[in-house]
Amino acid sequence: ASPWVFYQIYSFIAVGLYAHERRFVTLSLPFSIGLFITGVLVCYFLAFPRMLDFFLWTNAWLDLEPEIRLNEWVGFSVILML
Repeated sequence: ASPWVFYQIYSFIAVGLYAHERRFVTLSLPFSIGLFITGVLVCYFLAFPRMLDFFLWTNAWLDLEPEIRLNEWVGFSVILML
């Protein structure tokens, strides 16, 4: 729902912007989206594997049996990427 929410916020704010300010928003929006997607991909492909290895290594070092729950893992990974 976030694209719709952001569109509604921009629609509300765009009325009070000058033309050169609206142009700045339309030029910077693709770069912002691209940087966000790049950050998510870096997190998913570089940070997650190393982080998971570290967490599992720490559990093995402490002689603990990890309880990996899908619900908690998915929630943690989504929040970390955002």
